[in-house]
Parts: sequence; structure tokens; C-alpha cells
Amino acid sequence: MLVNAGVAFGQIKEVDTIRVEEVDTIRFNMGKKKVVVITTDDSSIEIDQDEDDGRNYAHWAGFGGSANFFVTDNYAIADKDDALYLEIDFNRSASLNMNVYEKRFPIVKEYVGLTTGLGFQFSFYELKNNVDITVTDDSTFGTLNLTTDFSTNRLQLFYLQVPLLLEFNTSKNPDKNWHLSLGVTGAFKMGASYRTKWKDDGEKYKDRMRSNFNMNPFQAYGTAIIGYGNYSAFMHYGLTPLFEKGKGPDFVPVNIGILCNF
Repeated sequence: MLVNAGVAFGQIKEVDTIRVEEVDTIRFNMGKKKVVVITTDDSSIEIDQDEDDGRNYAHWAGFGGSANFFVTDNYAIADKDDALYLEIDFNRSASLNMNVYEKRFPIVKEYVGLTTGLGFQFSFYELKNNVDITVTDDSTFGTLNLTTDFSTNRLQLFYLQVPLLLEFNTSKNPDKNWHLSLGVTGAFKMGASYRTKWKDDGEKYKDRMRSNFNMNPFQAYGTAIIGYGNYSAFMHYGLTPLFEKGKGPDFVPVNIGILCNF
């Protein structure tokens, strides 16, 4: 009887002396992973989890590139008759896109949502003809250069972009999901330059002119993005003229390209 009681007493004593440790939990995001760190007085445990906050269903953030061209007020691609001095070499004109941030606001769970974000676009337009660009207070125009043969004759533009897109997804699995986004993208021109390179008697020369070129500082684009998984095709179609009214050709810029999302 005494032995059994002693065993029972010992078991109760062991349970009573279990040490309760204070636990702290830290959560942070790494890309599209959620990392949970659980810490105690003696140890820590890290747990990687797939993020489940809806960011997998937005398709703005990523890297990409596009072809550039201008469209006239008649909705036609500007050719040599329309473009004048801004006739571009399509093979050497492109844009690079770096979209660094996105935020999705779900409307119908994973299937429908509003996406916004932040991105940068660097566009360069290689001029096809051997012209000099001249800028005055009320006009931007080009004149034919008969003495210098340019190897590079390029207009370069740098924009900050903010989209507002209504996005549709077909699947809860982001890796097997078709997506379509439609909306507008606002852009602020952060810089512009005109760059030329040429040779004279075997010597290499280059020049760069920085100016606002009488261009609108703000642009608006109609934007469409369609793709599967982490790969998308996109188009930006200008809704506002490239130049201020009456100070340059009445063109809007258009970009068509691909985007790799992250």
C-alpha cells in the first residue's frame, strides 16, 4: 500500500514540475514565402510557409521587356510619312521594365481582385534617319544632318509607373493559373535625354543632351496583361500624347512585351 502510494505521489510531482517556457513568434515575408520564427528561452524554430495573403494572384511585380513604337491620332503606327524626324528603327528600340512592388485587394477571393503597385520603365527610341533634335521653348523638331553619320541616335526616357488593374484568375493554384488584367497605368517622367555617337577621322565621339523635350510630364496608358503562371504578355497603349499640345508630333507611345513575375 505504501509503495503504490509513493509511486502515485511521484507521478503527480513530476507533472507539477513541468517548466512552462515563454514563447515569442516572429513572422516576416521572403518573396512569396512566409517565414515564422518561434523562439523560447533555449531554442528557436523556423518554419517556411507558402504565403496565403493573395499576393500570388497579382501579376504586376517582375522583370520584362517590350518593343516600342508610336501611334498617330488615326490609330496607325507612325511610318516615315507620319513620323518625320521621329521615324524609329524598330530593331533597336525597346523598353526595359522593372516592377518592384505590387498589392492586391481581393474582391472574389483568389478569382477577382484589384492590383496596384510601383514600377520603373526605361525606354529608348533609336532614330532611323540621320537627324539632329532641336528643342526650343515652344517646339521640338528635327533637322537633317548632312555632315555627321551617327552610329547611335537615340531618345531615352525614364518613367515611374503606378497601375490600377482589375485582375481575373482561373485557378486557386498560382502555378496553374491563367490570368487577365485590364486597367490603366499612370506614369511620371523622371528623366529624358538625347544621345548620339559617331566617328570622325577614326576618332570616336559621343554627346548627350538632357531636356524635357516639351513632353508631357505625366502619361496615362491603357494596360492589358494576359498570361499563365508566372509569365505574362502585356501592352501599354498611350491615352495621352507624348508631347505637349502643339510642341511636337501628335503621337502616343505603345509598348508590347513580356513580363516574368516574381
